[in-house]
Amino acid sequence: MLSRIAFATALAAVPLFAAAQAFPSKPVVIVVPFSAGGPSDTNVRQFAAAYSRQLGQPVLVENVAGGSGNIGPARVAKAAPDGYTLMQHNLGLATAPALFRNIEYNPLTDFDSIGTIVYDSSMLLARTGFPARTFKEFLDYVKANQAKIQFGDGTGPSQLSALLFMQQTGTKMELIPYKGGGPAFSDLVAGHIAI
Repeated sequence: MLSRIAFATALAAVPLFAAAQAFPSKPVVIVVPFSAGGPSDTNVRQFAAAYSRQLGQPVLVENVAGGSGNIGPARVAKAAPDGYTLMQHNLGLATAPALFRNIEYNPLTDFDSIGTIVYDSSMLLARTGFPARTFKEFLDYVKANQAKIQFGDGTGPSQLSALLFMQQTGTKMELIPYKGGGPAFSDLVAGHIAI
């Protein structure tokens, strides 16, 4: 499953005097609504370094994790629409209204997409020592032990992928929510979760 990672900026009319100022005259902030160390964070940090060199101004990455990726967009939606606050998000921005009752932003009207920086593949990973080497062995083991298996998800698209996987395979595992892929991966490597 591919998830699209895009940038967005808050919408509103920019005052006319702002057009006369040279952009950028101060640092630009890119909000990442997930924890540091995950794929979204890693990709945007590489982009920010190149963007900073091109602009001649610092481009800062601010991780605003939590709320299944909804706290960051809420902050960006309230930011001044001056181009100094950007957001990197993924498919979760589009799926949030279907998954959550009360989000503090509207993904259709509060943001403008300004580009895609990467297409990321979703992967299913098991901890070292997991008692299966092939997908068939994996599925057989999960079906036999499903109530005991903890499935870490890094919010949004990975949660939907986990639910779709369980629906398609007739399995049920315990979903463990994380504020991003980085913390989920750390717990997987440490052996605290199985998948």
